[in-house]
Parts: sequence; structure tokens; C-alpha cells
Amino acid sequence: MNYVSQTAPPGVPPETIDYAGQTYHTVLIGIQYWLKENLNLGTKIIGSKEQSDNGIIEKYCYNNDPTNCTLYGGLYQWAEAVQYHNGAINTTSTNPAYYGHVQGICTTGWHLPDTSEYSILTNTVDNDDNSLKAMRQDSGTGSGTDLSGFSALLAGTRYSDGSFNLSG
Repeated sequence: MNYVSQTAPPGVPPETIDYAGQTYHTVLIGIQYWLKENLNLGTKIIGSKEQSDNGIIEKYCYNNDPTNCTLYGGLYQWAEAVQYHNGAINTTSTNPAYYGHVQGICTTGWHLPDTSEYSILTNTVDNDDNSLKAMRQDSGTGSGTDLSGFSALLAGTRYSDGSFNLSG
């Protein structure tokens, strides 16, 4: 998923943000604002190709189907998501390590969350990740309840061999 947060304050984000031709809704959970939709920007490439530092934001659509980008958002490799900050590549950690917020592919004023921000999010919902998932996402005891209003969609993953798995 493409969580993007802006910690409150300063200022209250609008209920919707228009970015790269898409409209994203915001939700306040605890002291953090989050986009409710997964990011969906960039040029679609097929899963068998690697995203590259070429000045173009590239995305994968689950199973190479553009409809899945519309429904679930794009899938991004780490280096692409952070826009190759500090020489990021997908096979090793960055050097130097990140400090502070990394905007990456996010719109102005927003950033990719770090692990501490994600911890605040999950602790705010009592470590109940199911309350962050949209209704009927996942299954069994992991089934989404959307009690938080976050409505996360499980967009799946792309493997290094270009295959996809784990949607929903």
C-alpha cells in the first residue's frame, strides 16, 4: 500500500487533494492525516521490466491490467517511490540512511511515512490492522472492518520475476 501521511498540525489538509489527475481523500487518525487511496500516478510499465531512474515516474498495475491501477492504485518499487533519494536502489539500503521525511512521489506537503509513523497509526487503532482495511479485504480473522475510515485496499505485490500475487 502507498500510505502517505502529514502529521497535524500545521494546518488541516482539505478533505480531498487533486494530484496528477487523481482525487485523493484524506482522513485524520489520531494526530496524523493520511490519504485514503493508494497513489496512482506515473506511466504504466509491464511487470517483467524494472522501474528505472529515468526522470519518469513508473508504476506497475497488478497483473499488467490498467483496470487494477484504477481500482487499487499503482505498485512501485522502493527506489521509484522515494525518487532515488540518496542513491536509492531496490537491492540495498540507502547510504546515507534517510533522516526526516522523504517526499518521493508524493504531492507537495506530503511524504512517505517512516516506520515510527506507521507504528503511531497502528497503535492509534489498538494494533487492529483490520480496522484499517476496507470491508472484505483479506479473509478470516484478517478480514477488513474499516472501523478507522482509512479503507485500505490490498493492492498486491509484484515479484522480481515480474509476476504478481496477494491482491485483496
